[in-house]
Amino acid sequence: MFKIKKLVVFFPVSLFAVAALSGCSKDNHATRVLRIYNSEDYIYEYDPEYDDEYADLENEDSYAYKMNMTEQFEKYWEKEHGEKIEVIYETFDTNETMFNELQTGKSHYDVVITSDYMVQKLASKDMLYKFPEEEMDFYWENISTYMTQKLEPIGIVKSDGTSVGNLTQFCVPYMWGTIGIMYNPAKYIEEAPEFYINRLGDTYDPEVDLYDQALDLVIEDFSSWDVLYRTDEGNPYSKSFSIKDSVRDTFAISTIHANQDKIDQIVREMGDNAPEGIADVINIPTDKLNDKEYISQVMKVGLDDMQKLKANAFGFETDSGKTDMTTQKIGANLCWSGDATWAMTEAEEFGLELYFSLPLGNEDGYSASNIWFDCFAMPKNHSGDEISEEEQAQYNMTKEFINFMGQPENATQNSYCVGYTPATSGEEVLEYMLDMYDANRNIEAMQDELDNLSIDDFDSEEEMQEYAAELQEEIDAEQEYVDNATEEDMYDLSYFFGDEFVDDDGNNIAIFVPYSYYAQRQLKAQYPNANELNRLAIMKDFGDIGTQALLDTWETVRTNSLPVWAIILLSVEVAAGLGLAGYFIARKVSRKKLKKARIA
Repeated sequence: MFKIKKLVVFFPVSLFAVAALSGCSKDNHATRVLRIYNSEDYIYEYDPEYDDEYADLENEDSYAYKMNMTEQFEKYWEKEHGEKIEVIYETFDTNETMFNELQTGKSHYDVVITSDYMVQKLASKDMLYKFPEEEMDFYWENISTYMTQKLEPIGIVKSDGTSVGNLTQFCVPYMWGTIGIMYNPAKYIEEAPEFYINRLGDTYDPEVDLYDQALDLVIEDFSSWDVLYRTDEGNPYSKSFSIKDSVRDTFAISTIHANQDKIDQIVREMGDNAPEGIADVINIPTDKLNDKEYISQVMKVGLDDMQKLKANAFGFETDSGKTDMTTQKIGANLCWSGDATWAMTEAEEFGLELYFSLPLGNEDGYSASNIWFDCFAMPKNHSGDEISEEEQAQYNMTKEFINFMGQPENATQNSYCVGYTPATSGEEVLEYMLDMYDANRNIEAMQDELDNLSIDDFDSEEEMQEYAAELQEEIDAEQEYVDNATEEDMYDLSYFFGDEFVDDDGNNIAIFVPYSYYAQRQLKAQYPNANELNRLAIMKDFGDIGTQALLDTWETVRTNSLPVWAIILLSVEVAAGLGLAGYFIARKVSRKKLKKARIA
């Protein structure tokens, strides 16, 4: 999964991150170096073609003025400390690539950004520094308390069972998200109209657009993982979706699906504590990390289900799922929530409305999904007991970078660019989210646009009047939706932003009526609703034996060849996809513009 942060304090002797230091005299303008290792396309990169239109870049003295995030930190550091530094920013493709690079000892980094399970793995092998307890408030001051609640209970143990602390002592959250299904309702409805007409039965009206009548049916189908396993004759979903070529994510979903009845019981009996029970289902217990027989049984359950999932899928994908959805090569994609946010926003430029589902079921049968956290961690590069002044200074700079990234304004900028959800919960993040997703704010934005229409923006008075009528119709429809909204329609994000942000009437603004256009789309991908949290669980590190068993299981799944029809279809369509892929590459595959132009 892909993928927010300021300060200085004394650091105890054995805990300093070390990087090569060059001379730092202000007279010769030499620089110290901060080395960062992150996933690809996972930080704000300034793009003049788009950011000058959407971002607030009017203040030339601001750190954000027409610079990448790493350049902003260089400018910040020089302004605050009177010293030039250089940020060396490198990327990796997978967490495992990063782990192997650190294990060789050939490359030193001050900061790595990696997933929760990999932090566990690195810390259990004594490859990370533990943050001093007296400094934790500094690191976490801008981070949502929800992050603490989810990560602090996760203990870290060595292979011999020795405890070395908990997750929050070794990392600071950066982004977070879930695993779900991105899907294209229009594609299914257009390609299998009879399937939905038959289900509508007597309620079907041939005088009304079928899409409007069948949309809720598609949304209902994708509310369950079962949609990916359907083999009944005539269903449009079989062979229409791709699977993320990621062993942990696919294994988590298969394990959940294979244990649906058990998870339903856990949710009903444990309530808000259900994530603990779900975690026991999808993980290997700490006391079983060396139990090969137990691990073998867990792998068998996952393998059987993954084989069924693969047999019903179009195929695997590594990073093409987003583009494949936009080109309508596939109808659905098992994906990370941030990828879905990016793809849904980009697809709008092509007139497509993609949707995102967390298939968590309902009172008829509850299910679950994986929630994950990507974090900052500090690799252990130091050896010996003596700490030099340069090493102390290097640590302070590293520490300040992490806090700089966690500042709400910087977290917002990162989210704006990459599409993933920041761990920071400050006012700037909340305001940015509400500008996109709050129905009342969108009504106000549309009304403001309507009130300020200018003939200069249209070819004729008639064209302007036609646009005005359409805009008024949209305003009226959205207002009716808000006026009729019930308590069940409210979107509750107070778990993340807290209760400190209120309107003039004392109402928590983190609880709102969602803008209908985004309610089942970007909003669902970026922030789960509060009533869904008890069905989201963290997938932990499996230990050395479990990880190897997992990789062996995945190899068994992957080595089975694709069906001939899929190979032929892929070969025919690959050329057609190259053009659009080039388009996305040209846009740097990182422009996650979520605001509509009228909101900007």
